[in-house]
Amino acid sequence: MKSTSSGSLSGADEVSAGRDRPALISPLDRFEDLVETAIVHAVDDFYVHARQHSLIGPFLQRLGDDGLERLIRAQREHAWMILSVLPDAERDARARKAGRRHALFGVVPEYVIEATALYATALLKALDPLLQRDGNLRDLLLQRLGQDLSAQLAGMDEARGVETEVTEKIDLLLVAELPVTQLAQSILDELLIIPGLAAAWLGEPDGRGGLRILASIGAGMSSYLEVGEIRIDGGETARGPAGRAWHLAQPVIVDDIHTYPHFGPWREAANARGWRSTASIPILLGERIQAILGLYSTLPGFFSNPQRQRLLQHLAVMLGIALRRLEQHRHLEQVHGLYRAFLAEGDVLIRARSEAEMLRRSCQRLVESTFFSTVAVVRPDRDGWFRPLASAGRGSNVLANLHIHTDQREPPSIVGEAWQNQRLRYHNDYCHDPRYAAYHPTFREQGWASSAAIPILRGGALWGLLTIISTEKDVFDEETLRALARISRLLGFGLDELDLRERIEQERKVQSWMARHDALTGLPNRVALLDRIPEAMERALRGDRLLAICMLDLDDFKPVNDRYGHAAGDALLRTLALRLQGVLRKTDFIARMGGDEFALLLEGLSRMDDLEQLLERIDRALQTPTLLPGGIEAHTGGSLGVSIFPFDDGDAEQLLRHADHAMYRAKVGKHQRSHFWEMYRGREEGREEPAPYATLLHSGALVPYFQPIIALASGEVAGFEALARLQQGGLLLTPAHFLTQLSRPDQRELTRQMLSEALALAVEGGRRGRHLEVSVNIGPDLLLDASFIDLVHRVVRQSGVAPAQLTLEILESGEFLNLALARDRIDEIRRLGVRIALDDVGSAYASLLRLREIAVDEVKLDQSFVREIGKRPEDLNFVLNVGGLAQAIGARYVVEGVEDLSILDALGVLAIPYVQGYSIARPMPAQEVWSWIAHYRPRPQPDLPQTLLGAYAAHLQFDAIYRLAPRVVQKLPHLGDHRACRLGRFLREHHLEGTSLAAAHQAYHTALVHGDEAALTRARGALTTAMRELKRGNPTTQNTSLS
Repeated sequence: MKSTSSGSLSGADEVSAGRDRPALISPLDRFEDLVETAIVHAVDDFYVHARQHSLIGPFLQRLGDDGLERLIRAQREHAWMILSVLPDAERDARARKAGRRHALFGVVPEYVIEATALYATALLKALDPLLQRDGNLRDLLLQRLGQDLSAQLAGMDEARGVETEVTEKIDLLLVAELPVTQLAQSILDELLIIPGLAAAWLGEPDGRGGLRILASIGAGMSSYLEVGEIRIDGGETARGPAGRAWHLAQPVIVDDIHTYPHFGPWREAANARGWRSTASIPILLGERIQAILGLYSTLPGFFSNPQRQRLLQHLAVMLGIALRRLEQHRHLEQVHGLYRAFLAEGDVLIRARSEAEMLRRSCQRLVESTFFSTVAVVRPDRDGWFRPLASAGRGSNVLANLHIHTDQREPPSIVGEAWQNQRLRYHNDYCHDPRYAAYHPTFREQGWASSAAIPILRGGALWGLLTIISTEKDVFDEETLRALARISRLLGFGLDELDLRERIEQERKVQSWMARHDALTGLPNRVALLDRIPEAMERALRGDRLLAICMLDLDDFKPVNDRYGHAAGDALLRTLALRLQGVLRKTDFIARMGGDEFALLLEGLSRMDDLEQLLERIDRALQTPTLLPGGIEAHTGGSLGVSIFPFDDGDAEQLLRHADHAMYRAKVGKHQRSHFWEMYRGREEGREEPAPYATLLHSGALVPYFQPIIALASGEVAGFEALARLQQGGLLLTPAHFLTQLSRPDQRELTRQMLSEALALAVEGGRRGRHLEVSVNIGPDLLLDASFIDLVHRVVRQSGVAPAQLTLEILESGEFLNLALARDRIDEIRRLGVRIALDDVGSAYASLLRLREIAVDEVKLDQSFVREIGKRPEDLNFVLNVGGLAQAIGARYVVEGVEDLSILDALGVLAIPYVQGYSIARPMPAQEVWSWIAHYRPRPQPDLPQTLLGAYAAHLQFDAIYRLAPRVVQKLPHLGDHRACRLGRFLREHHLEGTSLAAAHQAYHTALVHGDEAALTRARGALTTAMRELKRGNPTTQNTSLS
């Protein structure tokens, strides 16, 4: 603080008097003695008033008598300098130096201005006799005082600028990504740039009542810290500034180390280093003190300046924020290390060959992260005693000896509580909780301090516990527990993946078997037959034997189906299959081709007589009446065509086609024939007879039908699926009747015609101003044909339709889509701009898996799932899940087989994008399409469900959201009001509140409110059962709105 504009309140070095003093300005130079006397009187008069001043007085009092005397002498010399002939620049430099000195002592500008005013008044009064002689002298004196004041204030700004610059640099350091010790040292380096600061240190608790010094700076600081330990727990050294700051949680400032009563242990060392004042600043992390910052100055009262205290307060806050950020970063690094250690074991979850391997390697990974000392996965045995299935780390071998039971309440344990409550349980200081005293000896022996047990769910049910033990206390904070909960879920997912893989492997075996066998009869199918024929041909050539390739079609089978139903027809097919297997030799082979057609390979024939004997046995087997369930006796026969290799040459497809031609002749002439078979006579006749369905195809009998696909939200027509039909007399045949009977060239021709017809519909739509997308089914074998891509490209180009308007629906078959060639062909088609749909998804589990591997534009759910929803409403979950899978791969989702309005309502509630089925329109010939469109009125899906099935779908949709985000759902208002949701409102409005469905629905909402997963599982099961009962015809469901 400054006494006047002429001097320095901060005690600047005394300026020598006498001849070293500069001369005064004219005319004062003629009155030096008078001027000197006036300056002495003015300074004395100023200090008389200054001691009483509210701002200046306290500062002068802190200086003491010696300091005040030095200040007065310096003030007199400064006043002389103001009135001297020194150049302006030198006077300005000295005044600025005085200003910087003021700032160093914490003097604020207001003090300097007040002091200048007081001193000016005193000086003008003392020099009044001289001022009376020269009127210009007063103005010159006031000018010099004003210049001096301005220069001192500028010097103070410069000093404050240094502190501000240091503060800004420290702020930048605080947001830098630096380790704690490096950050601390960098901050102290910057602090010592501030004039007046001599030394500093930053320390954090060492856990033993002392401070661990993170960084220090200043001459002699290292040896100073060794003189007396700075403590914060108790004792003499804890009563020093640092200890008091720790216990008071606020800064402690010592203006004069010489007189501070509790500085005894360090006073001598501080005096030796010239330190006069000190400050201890607590660094807070939230409400907890994280560290102490110690600062030292050679100037007394250095830290009492309010402005400097504000700077230190700002520094403490920013340092606290930085330490908090670094602490969080350090903790996050630990947690992320935990994640990385586990997630790096992705191969454990995905590729583990067994449950034991997965659990063992997971435990090892968690221990190797160095975050935990012991990890185990425990599960109750048959008697309810917990046993470790896998473990790793310190003392893991003793876990089996803890003897904890699932029903055990006394003594309590973390493991038992986690199992009984099905919730994560933990304790951060296990050995100091008397409740767990029974396990204290084991914990102390192993050096364990804290423990946690996290439930592992497998298949949605509690299966085991992930047990974590640490040798440190307070390890399990919120973030770590969240990480462990996620890891436990990941482990559960890994176990589910193992189970899924096992099911998939079983399914793969089933699918592999089914790909080569007929599901109804268990006989090999066409795929297996085509593999077997070349092998049989080789054996025939090697053994110089005949091979008979036979096609058998049952006679009088259709009347059995029509009269007694499909169940009777199926029973007949199974019986005849077994009977035929019984009459064939071990070397022979029989396959079911579909419908009532079979193929036989009769090997090792030496002469035609052998064949005739065998065929007669087959005939007798067919002619034998069959007793069906219900006492029904069925009479059948057969028509059989035979191709003899090597008399008839060709590949497997040709030989089968030849046998089929012969069978067709046997069928046509069955009333005039002498035996039930016909031999192929193709070469003798000079030509090969075409298959009857191929003849129809090439004679223009193809009649394409079209079924609309609707965008459910708007009700608008999105496109049409083209469906092949063959006109045979008065019958309209579907592909099930003729497709397998067509050769590959014929199938290619069928596809060409269907593409042309479908694209013609799209062209007509464009002419009518309507954009239509069309889809055509293609067989997988055709996709492998090298010329098929060119066919598609040519037909699309000739039509002029945009390629994206055409979708090719792949009829998934066997293991076809596992072929790399098939995937390459699909990619080629998509590069043309033509869309690809995977049809009948869900009909085999394998096709669901392929969705993740094959790039398709559209997914069509197999209609068998939809048609059964009325009987099995819970299948809506499958519909919803496949939709989520389609959305995840970015594919359009179409649900087929929508045959009644309740299913349509349920699909609308589930926000299914596109639907197709009889409830919208049956397939129609091309000439009826435009009439149908003209009369069709789009019906946007209503906001609320209109049927019971729709209301149940709304519930399933809500439950799916809860399973994904239970914490979010549990925050919803009115969660406990079962009447507020869409299903609840429907039940209330349709007077169904007294039904078992309503009771189960209420139980579901009650379980939601309490977060009771076990009760939720029971409520879901009850809802499913009640829904089935209602849909089976409970009288309360007869209202049409419930259908």
